[in-house]
Amino acid sequence: MTKKTASPKTERLIKINSICLSALVGVLGVLYIVLCARLYFTGGDNPYSRERVGSYLLPLLPLSVWVVADVIFAAVMAYIYSSKESGYATDASYALMRSEKRIPLYTVEGEYRDLLLKEKKMRIIYRSVAAAVTLVCAVVSIIVAADKSRYQLNDLNAEVLGAVAVFLPLTAVALGAFVVSSYLCEASAKRSQAVYSTVLKEGKVNKDAVPVEIYKGKFPRIVAALKPVRELLTRHERKITVGLQALLGAVAVVFIILGIFNGGMTDVLAKAVKICTECIGLG
Repeated sequence: MTKKTASPKTERLIKINSICLSALVGVLGVLYIVLCARLYFTGGDNPYSRERVGSYLLPLLPLSVWVVADVIFAAVMAYIYSSKESGYATDASYALMRSEKRIPLYTVEGEYRDLLLKEKKMRIIYRSVAAAVTLVCAVVSIIVAADKSRYQLNDLNAEVLGAVAVFLPLTAVALGAFVVSSYLCEASAKRSQAVYSTVLKEGKVNKDAVPVEIYKGKFPRIVAALKPVRELLTRHERKITVGLQALLGAVAVVFIILGIFNGGMTDVLAKAVKICTECIGLG
């Protein structure tokens, strides 16, 4: 789908809606915190019964529905319209992608082709390393989380601090790997874009060149073999992204509903309030 360019009036509407949505989410969050605190401090031995939770949170239902509808509206507007202030205009990776479509690599002559190939391989390595680091951190987190001996509830403070000591560094390492990878890939894209600019200035483009296999070695061959898949994902990127988002949202809604009906909401709320009041020290 080709995005429409938003008119100035539409741009203002989108900006105003974004500001209002941010304010609404903040207000709604504060109201939920206040009501949860009231439930805890005024409920006696069973503060989180279904009846009490329903009666306390029911007044927030209209505002919650409004926020959800506003989020959907904002997502639809972002899907339909493109903003003139979009960061794509100055994004090196996006500019490089456009250059690669206009000037296929096999049409570039001489040493410039080798430079572009080298930078392309480096970007693949950066992303692969970041993905590997993230995968290792995720596996370690799953192994630690699956250890039942960590959930004896003998000392809540020690258990929470122990979990933080394990999961926080792993999360920081995974996030740091992707930040560093993004920075290096962006720097590589800028260098490649500079090469493309030089190629155009010096006329080092053979438009009559026949598409040939320019990769050498096993690793580039794997990349070349995956080219059809990559092209398919690129052509339908927007549809795939929206589909995955919708699927994840539907799964989340289903699990939330199942949790409400099997009493899981009460357990989670009780644990959350217990952590806030006993560990963090709000009580």
